Amino acid sequence: MKMKRGLMLVASCLAWCSAFPVWAATHVVSPGMNLAQVIWDAQDGDTILVNEGTYLAQATIYTPSDPVFHVIRNVTVKAQGQRENTFLQVGAGLDQVIKVHPASYTSTSGVSYLTNPDGARIEGFTLIGDQGGVLIRDYQSLNGGTVQDVVLRDLDITVSTSSGTHGIELNNAKNCVVAENVIRSAYANGIYVYAGQDNIIMDNAVLYTATQHGIAVQNSLGNQVVGNTVSGAHHAGVIMLNTTNTRVADNTLSGFGVDGITLTDGCKYNQVVNNSVASDGWAAGRADGTGIWLNCNSNFNLVAGNLITGSPENGLTIFSSSNNQLLGNHVWGNYHGGAFIWDNSEFCTNGSFPGETPAYNYLLGNYLNYNPSNAQINIRGGINNQVAFNHLDGRDGFGGTMAGTNTGGVILQTSSGNTLFGNTISHVNNGEYVYSDVSGTTFFLNRHLNTNLRYATSPAQITWDGGAVLGGNFWSNFSVSGNPSSGIPYTDFVIDVIGTRGGTNRDNYPYQSESFGKPASVTVLQPHAGQMLARGSRKTLRWQSSACVYVDLFYVAESGAVSAIAANYPDVGHYAWELPGSLAVGRGHLQIDCKDSAGNSLGAGGVSGDFTVSSGGLILRTPGDGAVTETDATMRIAWRQESDSAVNVTLRYGDGIETQVASNVTAGFTDITLPAAKSGRAEVRIATTDGSVADDSDGPVLIRQTGAARILSPVGGSRLAAGQKVDIEWLPAPDSVSVDIDVWNGTAWQAVANSFPDRGRYPWLLPSLSTEAARVRVSFRNLAGVTVGNPVESGSFAVTGGGLTTGGACAASLDSDLNLSLPIIQYGGLPLSAELAFRGIQEGVLIYDITSYQALVGVSAFSGCRPAMLSEELNLAIPGLTLNGGSFHAILRARQENNTLYFFVSEYGAIH
Repeated sequence: MKMKRGLMLVASCLAWCSAFPVWAATHVVSPGMNLAQVIWDAQDGDTILVNEGTYLAQATIYTPSDPVFHVIRNVTVKAQGQRENTFLQVGAGLDQVIKVHPASYTSTSGVSYLTNPDGARIEGFTLIGDQGGVLIRDYQSLNGGTVQDVVLRDLDITVSTSSGTHGIELNNAKNCVVAENVIRSAYANGIYVYAGQDNIIMDNAVLYTATQHGIAVQNSLGNQVVGNTVSGAHHAGVIMLNTTNTRVADNTLSGFGVDGITLTDGCKYNQVVNNSVASDGWAAGRADGTGIWLNCNSNFNLVAGNLITGSPENGLTIFSSSNNQLLGNHVWGNYHGGAFIWDNSEFCTNGSFPGETPAYNYLLGNYLNYNPSNAQINIRGGINNQVAFNHLDGRDGFGGTMAGTNTGGVILQTSSGNTLFGNTISHVNNGEYVYSDVSGTTFFLNRHLNTNLRYATSPAQITWDGGAVLGGNFWSNFSVSGNPSSGIPYTDFVIDVIGTRGGTNRDNYPYQSESFGKPASVTVLQPHAGQMLARGSRKTLRWQSSACVYVDLFYVAESGAVSAIAANYPDVGHYAWELPGSLAVGRGHLQIDCKDSAGNSLGAGGVSGDFTVSSGGLILRTPGDGAVTETDATMRIAWRQESDSAVNVTLRYGDGIETQVASNVTAGFTDITLPAAKSGRAEVRIATTDGSVADDSDGPVLIRQTGAARILSPVGGSRLAAGQKVDIEWLPAPDSVSVDIDVWNGTAWQAVANSFPDRGRYPWLLPSLSTEAARVRVSFRNLAGVTVGNPVESGSFAVTGGGLTTGGACAASLDSDLNLSLPIIQYGGLPLSAELAFRGIQEGVLIYDITSYQALVGVSAFSGCRPAMLSEELNLAIPGLTLNGGSFHAILRARQENNTLYFFVSEYGAIH
């Protein structure tokens, strides 16, 4: 439980930035010269090159009582030599070493000046200060209260820790870049952004803060905190307060005193993605601290792909916040538990954000293990939350040791309306512990492996199955016949303190097999063919599967060399991969093999299309998966590069169209204007001008446009099955932050997900429907909860009662006449050959006609193929192939280059 602790931030109120260009000059400064005066006198566009040596700030004619380095115009101040040999210092008791601000003054000749530092650049110095390092602020509101486009790069900052402010402070700053700096010590925060907009805080290192946080962002909008390292902070590694639409990604956090990442006081619609959060709190015996904490009305946030360990409390914590998506995180070795949702407003001390009952939070595809004291997932006081496709394990890895005898899978208390399905609960003492004050909660299609006890204290109201079609759960200690069975219910639930079993608790349709009777299969969704991934970057590996409990992940180079990525990793559909620097540069693909709970291969797997591993000379930091913007908007692209090579920036849309949006950029960042008439999903690629070194964004950016919202999948004409996992994907309406998703069941609209954070994708387990006319509808809402745009609907598709769908959509090669010439395929039990005329791609569907077919055995009643379903990666689903006399299913994946489609097997497996 959280102890009382403060979250207040110290802000400094100190001096500041504008000007009119006359001419650009270069000034060279050596030790002994008054560098502060040279900087003050320099005009817009000037460059000041500073030779190695030590420079103590002296008073200027205009700042006799504030002898620091004042940057008041758009100038470049750059060290000519090595950073470690070029020192800027100030005397004792002075506020900052460098202040970037507008100034209004009258020269000694009587000329009045109003200066503007927008666009200033400071690079390559070691700063030694008494109170603070660098301050950017228009504290006299001379420039409308904002300073923008300032770059702070390659600074080494040491500040006294006995009193003072921050290593770097951006106060009402916009579009600034703070990159590759080292904050060795600071009294308050290492880096502090207050009321900032669209700033980039990238690849910095914070080593120690005496009283507050590594990086703090408050009352801000649209910032990017990416690629930073915090190895020492008094309180949090990263904290955000009342901040919106900010990306916190690819950061490495350790050595913080309490929490890893905190979002509090109404932080909304932020992305916390692919961070490594490693606390030493549990090992050090501290009582307080959680890995990632969403607190006090912090809603609609995406927390995905993070690695979280070592906290004395929980790995992931949601207090008094709603509508958040926790996706694909690995949470292990946190003392109190894995993920904790609690209706607790104890820490909501800001009256504007009093807290709320946590509702409609979505925990999807996470791996939570070895969290010993309570449970891997604990919901107390939450309503209508969804827990799906997670792997909960009491051990420290496959085949490892259990954390302790009290380790639990799921705890539910004082909560209602929660739904838990598709999860694996393995090697815990208590699979579920449901308190008596729980109601309206449903468990189904969960896999229980070596779980000792299940508590459902009377009179808890729990439904333990999903009905006769979807079935109940798999219990490894209970033998039945049928997938699902319909004979003997499972009733081994402890309902009181004396150990009575059963009561009203019963799973009426338990499963015989841990595979739920489905054939093993894997489809790789990310990465896809044609991508370029840089060594040293963090990328999301994403897949869909059936029947697997664990998977092995490999990178297979074009040479055939195999590099293991992860062995016996839980089948949660997500893995955060940091490409090792030793990986061979060149083409290759991802291979994922499907395994059972004992680690045995199920003889099925999937491969991605060929992508290219690039050297780590360029690593794209932002944007990434989950980013949302609009057509005709300005979007800042930022990257890390090892050299000064020029870089081109390209948008690669899902329909194959590529648009170069910037060229010959050397600054490490650039602003691009998105095409006005092109909405959709687009990946961002940065590449050297010769294309030899490149990196793609970790997933697509969603580019919205008024009137262009639409559903991308499922596609009209497809055939799906109840219990099948399918991604619902859509292009959102402008200003949308959450969606309501419904399905037409043939007679009425049926809720799928309410108030789901709008990032364009929802992993859907198809409900028990039996209709040829199902449709999906997505409705959009803004931050105020008001409907925006019009609801969008998919085309009609069929849902069968369960099992795998079959059919005859098939393809192999493309000739010059755009005819798909099919090999031997299986349709209706008969092998046949056929020819399809390719008509193009429309709304994600391959449109074709059958031009001829011939049954190879007997007479076929074959009357046509349904459309082959295409994702943005051009996946052709082939349900039945006859190979070497055996019946197989496979998926051919196609990539398009110029006018040619190239096909290769993406998923394979025997049909059981």
